[in-house]
Amino acid sequence: MPPDRTNGTVETAGVWRLWNKPRFAKDWFFLAVLSDDRVVIAGGEPVHAGAAGATEVLDPRSGTWSATASPAINRTEHAAVALSTGGVLVLGGVDRSKFEPMRHRLSHSYEPPKLRAAMLASAEVWDPGRGWQKTGSLLESRAQPQAVLLHDSRVLVTGGIQYTYGPDYVTPTLLKNGRSRVVGSAEVWSPRDGHWLAVAPMSQARYCHTMTVLADGRVLVVGGSPAVTTSAALPISAETWDPATGRWMPAARSHYDRMGHTATRLRDGRVLIVGGHVPARVGGGGDRGLVATEVWDPGTGRWTDVAPMAFARADHDAVLLPDGRVLVAGGGGPTAEVWDPVEDRWTTTGPFAEPSGYSVRLAPLPDGKVLLISSTVQVWSPASK
Repeated sequence: MPPDRTNGTVETAGVWRLWNKPRFAKDWFFLAVLSDDRVVIAGGEPVHAGAAGATEVLDPRSGTWSATASPAINRTEHAAVALSTGGVLVLGGVDRSKFEPMRHRLSHSYEPPKLRAAMLASAEVWDPGRGWQKTGSLLESRAQPQAVLLHDSRVLVTGGIQYTYGPDYVTPTLLKNGRSRVVGSAEVWSPRDGHWLAVAPMSQARYCHTMTVLADGRVLVVGGSPAVTTSAALPISAETWDPATGRWMPAARSHYDRMGHTATRLRDGRVLIVGGHVPARVGGGGDRGLVATEVWDPGTGRWTDVAPMAFARADHDAVLLPDGRVLVAGGGGPTAEVWDPVEDRWTTTGPFAEPSGYSVRLAPLPDGKVLLISSTVQVWSPASK
């Protein structure tokens, strides 16, 4: 069973306990919660050079991790979606092994990385019984895309970026019109034949945005940035896609321009947008962390400001709790916070059992607890709820 070391107080919202770590530490991984409540870590970049890229599965009832076969490509900056059949679809991203070796970093013999090889259009499906299976490739390669499961079991993917690294291995090479290319296209994957079908593109190319499936089946896209370097505000900050018509429609402009935020569909159907940072703009004033929080109502199409967080966060994670509250963690906050939609109030949780780091992933567990995976692994338990 997981360790039971506890921090926290009665006055805070819940306590954190250490949990068993997976065997293989990774960065840029994505996790998915299966229909049987198990948690799968798919893809990612091993922290240690030469380490294995195995897929790992957590049984939340026993608290144990088990490693399974590795995917054909250990991709990073990809998307992962839990399927209605019980498996996981992983798509796009980057194969970092295709970039030039680091030994060329300070060498005059530098050869540019091969963009087509590094950027991935491939996709794979992990099935609990059969392991990894190849499926159809995306029509367009993309890193950092957003993907969601539609009500009819298809998967919609939008946006992302295409880039390669320059000779310093830090700055993305400028590819087109003085900037890396941000993708505006959208595609739909069918589990029946494994093929991707192009659908109408978004009205605005964007990455670091969010997608949320609404109760009526439409998909809400919010925020993001239209460029990797400097960027102006998005002309259309939010839009919706209707799978019945295949059309995108602009939504009311959100109150804040943001990227790296989270979007959570509440039990009443509204969508909570939390944190992020302001996209960089020509002349400065960008990359400011946000405490601002707002809610979009699909019935009225209007945005409403709600209580701000105690700490600014960007590139964090959020999860809906069984009682309707929302837990957010990571992205720069020293601890996690819980938002109560009835009282419109944020409450900080007890301190982490160990510092969690900046980038975290959250997964709801069947008993109402929440798993946090980052440089450490710990579980949050609600206090007196």
